[in-house]
Amino acid sequence: MTNKGSIEFLTGNSTEEVLKRSNNWGDKKPIERLFAGDPSLWIQSAKPGDDIPELTNRLGWLELPGEMLKVADEIKKFADGLRSEFDDVVLLGMGGSSLAPQMFMSILGNADGYPELTVLDTTNPETILGLTSSIDLSRTLFVVSSKSGGTIETLSLYMYFSRLMESVHGKEWGRFFIAITDPGSKLEKIAEEKEFRKCFRANPEVGGRYSALSHFGIVPAALIGIDIKNLLQRASKAVEDIKSNNNVEKNSSLRLGLFMGEMATLGRNKLGFMLSEEFSPLGDWIEQLIAESLGKDGKSILPVLDDMDYALSGADDNLTVYLGAGEPTEEFAALKNPKISISINKPEDIAEQIIIWEVATAIAGAVMSLNPFNQPNVESAKVRAKELMAEYERRGKLPSEEPVYKDKEFLLTSTFLKDVKNPISALREFALSVDNGGYIMVMAYLPYDEEVNDLVSGIVDWLAERCSVPVCSGYGPRFLHSSGQLHKGDDGSGLFLQLTHSIEEDLDIPGEKYSFGTLITAQAGGDYAALKDVNRRVLRINIKKDLESSLQSLLEELGESLI
Repeated sequence: MTNKGSIEFLTGNSTEEVLKRSNNWGDKKPIERLFAGDPSLWIQSAKPGDDIPELTNRLGWLELPGEMLKVADEIKKFADGLRSEFDDVVLLGMGGSSLAPQMFMSILGNADGYPELTVLDTTNPETILGLTSSIDLSRTLFVVSSKSGGTIETLSLYMYFSRLMESVHGKEWGRFFIAITDPGSKLEKIAEEKEFRKCFRANPEVGGRYSALSHFGIVPAALIGIDIKNLLQRASKAVEDIKSNNNVEKNSSLRLGLFMGEMATLGRNKLGFMLSEEFSPLGDWIEQLIAESLGKDGKSILPVLDDMDYALSGADDNLTVYLGAGEPTEEFAALKNPKISISINKPEDIAEQIIIWEVATAIAGAVMSLNPFNQPNVESAKVRAKELMAEYERRGKLPSEEPVYKDKEFLLTSTFLKDVKNPISALREFALSVDNGGYIMVMAYLPYDEEVNDLVSGIVDWLAERCSVPVCSGYGPRFLHSSGQLHKGDDGSGLFLQLTHSIEEDLDIPGEKYSFGTLITAQAGGDYAALKDVNRRVLRINIKKDLESSLQSLLEELGESLI
């Protein structure tokens, strides 16, 4: 953690200037104030000891490693007692409840003799059906994971799978479920009433994106045989190293946060990540942590994971970060822009990386005068989706925006494009509308499917080749729980392409008057409306016929198109 060689800040006079600015923070004692829970670190008008909701009650993550070490043996004993019963663990969760378990599974893997973990964080019926057909329900354990206990995606998935499991296991179906939630939540009550195998109650003073080392991350890790005690011991030592060192030059996590924050205030507010292959899953977790923490009040640091050309472009709004094993690439070494190189030697090092990035993000928030623990814009898309669902229940159909173009295959709507001749011309005009210093976000409300993902990536690449700004992408509704906050809370420089499709094979949600297809359509519509409410520029392309063939034809025509 405090080893200067673990994180290097490289290149140019601007780097030296920012490091000097960072050193000036030494007298402000940011580490001491962070661990004391002093709200004035982030809010200048606050005083030490002030009780500020979504700030002073969101600092429990600083004590998590030590706290969780006390219950690690108990969690391991519980997990080991289940290993022979199950081949698969399916986690139903969103955002902070899902990203850390997915990272642990992808980087560390499941141990021999332990089940594999699959994270289901979508309401797309095709993905849900695909998973259902791929697992043996008689040997699958479901983890229902929600901090609030009321997350609509998680509870809808629970209702669907609980009905299936009841048909397989009869009255004993509750023993094939465990819950992870905050004390007193709706999910806790469900777990008690339905006699779940176990309900883990997490620390309520830890926000979702800071919960990787809480029950939300550690319980799923234990279920697949990961050595949770080792992870927590390493993380605990990292916390103590950071806490005991107020020297900016020697505390790498502090320095990283100050460097990111100072660069952002000078206009370098895009983090272009280069991740070595074995550690690429760490990027999704970091993306949520930074985007949701530092994208608000008209300010932002935008993590860019999908656009390597931009990361190496030398753009004057970019700070490039190499994160991984081995030496950075020659292209990274040749880059003249300010850059950061972070070495990770082995998979278990992600324990330290979690702490490093959590502290750095909190410190960057202090530099930018942002509260890194609230999410003032996250609810807007949820509220708009609820309004659409209420309209569906009244009228039997979802309301829709007036299209700017439609034919047998595509239906286009937009908050800013008017005279649209066809989807290709719309995409060309969309690409031409991007502002210098802005970014593009491709939002795919589509099924998780390898072929679909390749086609969406093709559209992302087409935009990246033609625009001088970073191009990001994400699947909905998953990204609503990560970068969705930034999209509505930043300076408005984003350009948004929403991809949706007409649902061919739908699934009812037991106990509800609507289906998964209706729900994800309403969530896409709610996101569109929420972006429109804050004057963001959006183009939605709804694919009405066969998804793969329509995307393929669109991509082929784009390949022949010039701007």
